Amino acid sequence: MLRHATLAFAIAALAILLGSSRLSADVVAIRGGTIIPSPGKVIENGVIVIRDGRIESVGAGVAIPAGAEIIDAEGLTIYAGFIDASTSVGLGEITRPEGQAVGRRVDTRRSAAAHTEETYRKGTSPEILAADFLELDVKGAEGHWKSGFTAALLSPPSDVLAGQSAFVSLSGAPRREAIIASPVAMHGSFSSRGRGYPATLMGCMAHFRQVFLDAKRHRDLERLHNDHPAASNRPPYDPSLTALRPVIDRNMPMVLRASSELGIRRAMRMADEFSFDVILDGGREAWKIAPVLAKSAVPVLVSLGFDKEPKLEEESKDGQKDDTAKDDTAKQPKSWAEQDHKKRFAAPKRVQLANHHKWEQTVKNASVLAQERVKFVFGTQGKAKDFLGELRLAIEHGLSEEEALRALTTRPAALFGVDGSLGTIAAGKAAHLTLMNGTLSTDKASVAFVFVDGEKFEVAGKKKASKEAESTDAEPSGPATLPGTWTVTVVSERGENEMTWKIQQDGRKYSGTLTSRFGDMEMTSATLSDNDVNLTFVSDFDGNEFELKFSGKITGDTAKGSMETPMGEAEWSAERTAKPKGAAR
Repeated sequence: MLRHATLAFAIAALAILLGSSRLSADVVAIRGGTIIPSPGKVIENGVIVIRDGRIESVGAGVAIPAGAEIIDAEGLTIYAGFIDASTSVGLGEITRPEGQAVGRRVDTRRSAAAHTEETYRKGTSPEILAADFLELDVKGAEGHWKSGFTAALLSPPSDVLAGQSAFVSLSGAPRREAIIASPVAMHGSFSSRGRGYPATLMGCMAHFRQVFLDAKRHRDLERLHNDHPAASNRPPYDPSLTALRPVIDRNMPMVLRASSELGIRRAMRMADEFSFDVILDGGREAWKIAPVLAKSAVPVLVSLGFDKEPKLEEESKDGQKDDTAKDDTAKQPKSWAEQDHKKRFAAPKRVQLANHHKWEQTVKNASVLAQERVKFVFGTQGKAKDFLGELRLAIEHGLSEEEALRALTTRPAALFGVDGSLGTIAAGKAAHLTLMNGTLSTDKASVAFVFVDGEKFEVAGKKKASKEAESTDAEPSGPATLPGTWTVTVVSERGENEMTWKIQQDGRKYSGTLTSRFGDMEMTSATLSDNDVNLTFVSDFDGNEFELKFSGKITGDTAKGSMETPMGEAEWSAERTAKPKGAAR
């Protein structure tokens, strides 16, 4: 019987090994690389021994055990595995609990409004646990490996009160093996993803405030009943209000999505009002109030995701951009559309300089926070693909490499309470390592492979294969075009909205409309130079005109960029779903 059980176990283990892309061994020794065990420390030509998923020893004179798999890391830089402090990648579809229907009127003078219809709790599900919806497999984790991430804080998608995050290992292992800590923090924002109340910023803030008032009252009523059961009624059961108790008792931090200066100030005021510990998620304009953040000791989950650097264009005497080709033999435009790509009216110099200064300050954000000693870490918000390039841009604009590494390793590990096992390369810690063919600041340096919980995952080979596939399958590149129907997704602090562009072209002139759930807006200007697009739409709302200004880059039938609105900035992405009749696809 025992023999059969042992045989079955061996067959199962073999099946798992053959069916996985992991390369594993009981003992692994990495030798010959430059080891950065923690920010500011270096071990040249060192050795790291890994046994059973943990680091057994590390140093310059470490002996390699007999029979160990040896990995030659000569020319590579070895960091502790990077930590993504803000993402929802790897979470399956989150099902939110149904509202509690009532059969009688609720007397809110006597108890917190627990038995309410779903309408009154829309956008608030603090009892949701991200750990319950983790569906991250090896394929889903690959995008993070390419940027060096081996662990992440996963939170439910943004909502007024979205739920509680989990800290997970990006190993692609089953849920019970991947989850390191849960719950970690409560997550929320002053935005709602659905239609109807609370759709506005004011409504979301009022909604947020009311739920916290209810939670405090529910806690007080329960304490009163526990202390004096004969003199008070038991408060109604309410999982949402109970889930907020660790936050209002300051046993769990509240992560609030806030990118603009005003959004950051709102979040901090709300934290002061309800006396909870706040962490800011986004923080693109945190540099504007860095001294305030430093004084308040408020951590920031900094999102990079920079826009393309604005061009400073020279204007001709008549105000038109002079792009005359120097080579008289250059190919002439075939159509008015192509000719329009070569010439357009440039913005006034002061506007160009203002836009460039704004972009530059955003890129310097992390550097300013470091100078002011603000505790910040990096979060991708689901956009890990371009992270290393954006990080190098931040380093070029003043962020030290040591401070960048601290924000990727030791600081997030300490912030989320996992520094006992992650964040540095040391004996006894989990084997989370990132091996790069260069340093964080080396131009075009990439991740060769990562170790997650002692498992080795190749990255460079897959990246090369992916590029080869792209060169074979990609559509021929050509001049960008505007005409057609575009589905546009706009993401801001207030939530996510979908719009539609319908753009026509007549000679060198563009016309079109923007359609959203608020109606139609007319396009008043459009410019396209190479792949850079700028669009302005105007609407008359109750006698008041307001503009939406889109700027970004078109690549084939997709585009993305930033948008200016009367209420602040937002990010947008678009996909062309239909071209004009007769246009080549």
